[in-house]
This record gives sequence, C-alpha cells and structure tokens, in this order.
Amino acid sequence: MPNTCDIFDISLIHRANWKYNSEFLDWYANIQSTQGFQVIKGQLYRVTQHYTESESHLFVHQLFLACWCAIKYDREGDPYAKTRNNYSEAAEFAIQAAEAAKTLSRIKHHPELSINAGFARDLMKEEGIDLALNTNDDIDYIHRWSQLFDCLSLAMEKKVLGHKFGPFTHRVRVGCLMYDRSVEQGKKPTTKAMLAFNLAYEFRRFTGSKHGYGRSQNDQMPKDGKPNYSIIAELINLALSTSWEAENASKAVLGILKNNTLVGRTSWPCEGG
Repeated sequence: MPNTCDIFDISLIHRANWKYNSEFLDWYANIQSTQGFQVIKGQLYRVTQHYTESESHLFVHQLFLACWCAIKYDREGDPYAKTRNNYSEAAEFAIQAAEAAKTLSRIKHHPELSINAGFARDLMKEEGIDLALNTNDDIDYIHRWSQLFDCLSLAMEKKVLGHKFGPFTHRVRVGCLMYDRSVEQGKKPTTKAMLAFNLAYEFRRFTGSKHGYGRSQNDQMPKDGKPNYSIIAELINLALSTSWEAENASKAVLGILKNNTLVGRTSWPCEGG
C-alpha cells in the first residue's frame, strides 16, 4: 500500500554499535531547513508514493546515509590510500608476517595467506625469488619477504575472493567501491562520482527487481530500475556543495562502469564494513 507517513523522519532508525549514529542524525537535522532538501523531499515523495511505509523509510535513510558518508570520506580521505602508496608499510607488514611464518612451508599455518600458497610458489619460481632466510642483512630480509607477500597477494587476487578482505583490502577498495582486481596503480574516482554510483545503486534497487532482496558487500549495479539522475544530482549538490546536473551524475556512473564492469557497491569506510 502507498506510504502515508513522514518518510523523512528517520530519527527512529537506530544502527546499533555504529559510533557515528548521533553525528549523522545531527547532520541530517541541520539540512532539513535548506532549500535543496525541500526540493529533494518533493521529488522523493513522488518516487516512493506506491511503496510501503517501511520500504520508503529505509530507502530515504540509505540515500542520506550515503551522502553523509561521502562527506566524511571527502573530509578525511581514503584510509586505504596510505597503504596503497607507501611501500614501507608493505615492508613492515612483510616483517610482521615473517615473524609468524619463518619459511614458505609454514605459510599453510597462516589462514589468510595460505589460500593459494601452491600457486604463489609457481609465481615465485618465475620471478626467481630466493626464499632462503639465513641472512643477517635486514634490508635483504625485508626485500625478500616483501617479494614473497607480493606473490601471495597476486595469487589470492587471481584465484580467490579472499583478497577483498583482511590485509589486502586496500588493493581493491576505494570509497564505496569494490573492484575485482587491484586498483593500486589506476586513477581513482572522485568522491562525487562514487556517491553518484552509490545513489544510482540505491535507486535501481528500490525501483527494480532487486527490491526487497538482501544486499552483500560487493553488490554490482542492478541492470533494471530507474536511477533518477536528476534527484541524484540534487543529493550530491546538497552533500558536497557542488552544482551537478543529471548528465554529470550519469556520466560519472557510466565512467566507473566503463573502466570495470565488475565493480560493485560496498560500505563506505566510516560504516566499518
């Protein structure tokens, strides 16, 4: 049945153990008096008029939560960027891992790095990596283990989904996007583009065949449903103080998908997913 309540009263939606809950609700309360919010409000009432109260309530919450997470991301930056761009951190990780697994034969005891040790061995042979650890040269020791874990990472990246979590998360996640391959060297989408992708995902889910289905941490963009790029542009303008049109939002989403059709939506860093 069509909703009849104030679907914009999201104060009762509580996210247990989410440390930013009150901060988000404070931001949401502050924007409700703005002209941009009033415009969006009228547009979203029309989108949700044939859906139930609970469905519409949650949909509106997801939209504005995505906006707030994008603001926080834009302000604080990508928590994975430093790991992607700083080789010394990779070397430090290699040292820590080496303490837990002194030889390749013991890698099998490390649950995250054992996923494809056999494939990694082949890669190391191809690269000519010497795994002998009988050296007192700290630099050589670090370099050798860095090579080893680069191969293990590559093995995981090529063969299994495990690289999308744990110590290799930074290789495939940027903002609210999760890729099927490493993004360490590629150009990263802007916060506005990622927010456009997130919002288009929410609109397509709500208005398409995925409506009512559970979501996963790597949901790809639904093929059906209506993205409503004009509303998406208004939401981005409200959140990130820009002046986008519907065309800008559409191009941003298509640009992300053009570079990698298997990219999926995941939680923003502040959501802790």
